[in-house]
Amino acid sequence: MFECSSGVPQGSVLGLLLFGMYVSPIIDVISQHNVEYHQYADDMQLYVSLSPADLSTMESCASDVSRWFVENALLLDPTKTEAVIFGTSQWLSQVNRPQGVRVAGADVQFADYVKLLGVTLDSILSFDKHVIAVTRSCH
Repeated sequence: MFECSSGVPQGSVLGLLLFGMYVSPIIDVISQHNVEYHQYADDMQLYVSLSPADLSTMESCASDVSRWFVENALLLDPTKTEAVIFGTSQWLSQVNRPQGVRVAGADVQFADYVKLLGVTLDSILSFDKHVIAVTRSCH
């Protein structure tokens, strides 16, 4: 057993509120890069409208977010980080898509789909994968 001078027990009533207050300054870091974001509890999504320059902006923002986490005794786990490019199938076939984006010192490959708050979003937003997953869980 060891003494812990900070933290909130997982599952506590105030846990999400206190965590949200603790990480709220991260909004200032993200805003400096003109990157949009959504945050729910300990899950955060960063997004930009895609152009070649925006990938370097996203990497720079992710680097600054990772640095802020380290400076505030938190870790950004690149193995739990996902990246996806959304667009029409025609647009995606014509775009020279990069292999991935660098996050917290690791290369994160672009995926064909991501799962956000229980909804599976594929790169062309067809919702086919989500419908399949929901029907599979119903059976």
